[in-house]
Amino acid sequence: MVWLHEKKIFMLYFLLFAVSNALPQGIAGTINGTIRNSKGELLAGALIKVTCIPTGFVYTAVSRSDGTYSLANLKNSGPYRMVVTLKRYQAFSASNIQVDFKRPLKKNVILKANADVLHKAASGLWRIPASTNTYQDMAFFTPQATPLLGATGSNPLDLSFAGQSNKYNLFTIDGAKAVNTYGLFLNSTNINPLPSASMRSLKVLLSPYDVSYGRFLGADINAVSNRGGNELRGTAYVFIQEQKATGSGSGNTVKYPDFINKVFGISIGGPVIRNKLFFFVNVDKRQAITPLQYDPTQANSGSKFDPGVLQGLQNYVKNKYGFDIGGYAGIERTNSTTSAFGRIDWDINTKNKLTFRTSYFGGDNFNITRSPTNIVFDNSAYTIKTRTYSTVLELNSLLSIHSSNLFRVYYNYVNNERNTPAFPSVIIPQGSLTYNLGGDGFSDANSLAQKDFNMVDYFTLNKGGHIITLGTDNDFYVLRNVFLQNFYGYYLYRSVEAFESNATPATYSVGYSTKGGADLAPDVMRVAQLAVFGQDVWQLTARLKVTYGLRVDKPLILNNPENNPGFNSSIFASLYGVATNKNPQLAPVISPRIGFNYDVFGDNPSRLRGGAGLFIADMPYILLSNQYANNGVNSIIFTGVPAGLTLRYNPSQPHLGAYIPPAAAAAPTEIDVTDPNFKLPKELHANLALDRTLPWDMIGTFEVLYSKKITGILYRNLNLAAADSAVAIGNTTRPFYNSTYLNKNYTDVIELTNTNKGYSFDLTVQLKKQITGGWSGMVAYTFGHSYSVNDVVGTSSLSNWRTAYAVNGLNNPAESNSAYDPGSRIIAYFLKTLTSKRFATNILLIYSGQTGQRYSYLYNYNITGDGTSTRYLPSNVVYIPTDASQFVPFSRSVNGISSTVSPVQQLADLQAYIGQNPALQKFEGKNTARNSFTMPWENHFDLKVNERIATIKISICSWVSIL
Repeated sequence: MVWLHEKKIFMLYFLLFAVSNALPQGIAGTINGTIRNSKGELLAGALIKVTCIPTGFVYTAVSRSDGTYSLANLKNSGPYRMVVTLKRYQAFSASNIQVDFKRPLKKNVILKANADVLHKAASGLWRIPASTNTYQDMAFFTPQATPLLGATGSNPLDLSFAGQSNKYNLFTIDGAKAVNTYGLFLNSTNINPLPSASMRSLKVLLSPYDVSYGRFLGADINAVSNRGGNELRGTAYVFIQEQKATGSGSGNTVKYPDFINKVFGISIGGPVIRNKLFFFVNVDKRQAITPLQYDPTQANSGSKFDPGVLQGLQNYVKNKYGFDIGGYAGIERTNSTTSAFGRIDWDINTKNKLTFRTSYFGGDNFNITRSPTNIVFDNSAYTIKTRTYSTVLELNSLLSIHSSNLFRVYYNYVNNERNTPAFPSVIIPQGSLTYNLGGDGFSDANSLAQKDFNMVDYFTLNKGGHIITLGTDNDFYVLRNVFLQNFYGYYLYRSVEAFESNATPATYSVGYSTKGGADLAPDVMRVAQLAVFGQDVWQLTARLKVTYGLRVDKPLILNNPENNPGFNSSIFASLYGVATNKNPQLAPVISPRIGFNYDVFGDNPSRLRGGAGLFIADMPYILLSNQYANNGVNSIIFTGVPAGLTLRYNPSQPHLGAYIPPAAAAAPTEIDVTDPNFKLPKELHANLALDRTLPWDMIGTFEVLYSKKITGILYRNLNLAAADSAVAIGNTTRPFYNSTYLNKNYTDVIELTNTNKGYSFDLTVQLKKQITGGWSGMVAYTFGHSYSVNDVVGTSSLSNWRTAYAVNGLNNPAESNSAYDPGSRIIAYFLKTLTSKRFATNILLIYSGQTGQRYSYLYNYNITGDGTSTRYLPSNVVYIPTDASQFVPFSRSVNGISSTVSPVQQLADLQAYIGQNPALQKFEGKNTARNSFTMPWENHFDLKVNERIATIKISICSWVSIL
């Protein structure tokens, strides 16, 4: 249930929502059109003056020799008042003009003696009330968006677009980057980068052929911030969402845990000097408490774990090591964030407008996850602390009646760190269950400090049916990263009994600094990414507009990693042409694009649009940084099991208590390198769409999107020897590498390189109705697939290499379904507004249905022997046997009773399981493939009712999810 209460002068009625996958024309709005007389003759020299009513800002233009005009860089959606004057003609005026940021507003004017207007263009933004007023809520309505339910292990509100990784999304505020550029997720702490009352609208771009947009392969999600006006307005709001109004779903027997989400905020904006200088500030606080699912002590929770075994583990660690691994029942995930935003707008004169804004967002997120077959104790969680400060200065200038310029600089500072208990990480995979206790090995020593400076300048010339843009976009970064995986030690045991008997672990690993002690071996990168671009938007005919341009990006790495003479001088390094201190020679990346927009019948009801072009991702800093951290000079990642090793823990010195090889320089370690010919992720994108205006103010759209990888991401282990034998699996064989390394001085040597394998496509049919007659709505169906060889779901080289599950070994991944494969999705909403003199009721019904998350069937053991670090980890997709001869007998114990399961019984059990999972049938007698299976179709129904009474609004939201 959500309650919202707002007082004072202004009510936050709806956040404005605008989603576009058409041909965008910039972050700001544009009004263009023609000036004619009553005979249809084009008029030159007419003065067009547009005034923003809330702010008093004035924009002017003069019609050209062909009668056309264009007003660009409109920073507010309106309303505007337009006045057009020309000698010997009566003045024309129009009010209440709304600008839609997703496409230029076409406003054609006829000047004649006794009339003003011939054609009025439709206007207005889509208005969607959101549940928690985050950018994810709003972008969710993009038909090509896919909510991720754990594909990357990050926030479930993450969105993938058109089958692309969410790492390739770009989030901007008023066109300025607002995310962590290091490749880590902004929402690792569930932070909304703008407070609720600060976000005026949202625009989602998928394949914009405007070359001023760049450095993303997924979506450019741009939030337009709020601003002050001539009226002093303030708002105070509270949102509360509870589990009581959330349905359990049809046929769902797993109990939905109680939760509560709260948002508190206040904002105020208005004039400092009327029609001249304005301010706006907004602060909000978010708190979320969510009990963890799959509580093993609760009936029908879905957990497969025996509470007695869990209590035994807790008691054993407490008694032997004096450390409390935490509980396993009644665990709550907590999240607390604060966002603040401030903005000043100065109308210097009729030709220059200056905007200054600053923002802060920070939060603490207690992160813990588990599943029915994977248990995590309370003290195995970690807390992510994020603090981000951003400052932006922007100057918009009208240089002449034909030209304008936008200049923007911004500075971001980001500080992220993880905190986890100082105890070794212990993993116990036993059968189908996995026990996790102790610290989180990825969070033992993990922090990031980032400074980011950006300068942008766009010059626009409007003349003779052409809108020519020349610009530059330049980023400079300083990044300080600490990542010493398993700083307190990592122990893997094959059974609970082995752990509780203090046996030697099956696998051991530890990360440590070569300087010794508790040094964290920070690595520093200094990088830049420069870009220049030019384009022309050419109104070729009255019905055809063509956008074509060229963008050139030049990435620069300004400092090198450490030199490891022993590795660099080895025959092994020479064979592959790699070195620890050798960065890739990143050449300039040229991205041509062309798009078109065609009025099919000349009367604007049907528009055909499309285009093709090359797009690149932002430099993958986190992936390149692995070479700075794991070079064998500053730090060592030791993997091995010395004779007689048992778990070590020193509560006074947790890191020094771990086993560290006595000869640090000679200890085998992981080395990460980069292919000297590595290139930034680059793709070809193309689309074709038809928009048709229909009766009752509706618009129908059919769109096809296609992308093809040109230089994708791939990993390979250079130290893995060739297979020396084969493993027979059913009627197939697989290579066996026998965990053999070519160079015994190193463990895994992981190279970051490229692949051209992978593509995606999406088909969308959409019907939407603008807000007229008190109601609006939308329904869309999207079908698509995405294929890849490596989804890069992690941030470390080793983890990305060993999660590309394969048949013939991790160095030979095959093209298969991506973890971000969209499948099918239906999204629909209906919004009805009922009004009277004092009351306004808004009823919003939302339906979302989508293909379930993709997954793989894996062996619980690396059967192809890809090195020692993956020996006991799932790495290989399974083969589906069809004959009892393909099984061997095994013993099992149930409730203390031992028995032997014969091959015949195993085959019968498997066939019964396949009968309940038809997707497995097509793989009988064959190897399965990565991500070849999907969870069941998901249905979600959401109902929200807003009631406005005078100056108080109460909002009640009911959530029903049918899974």
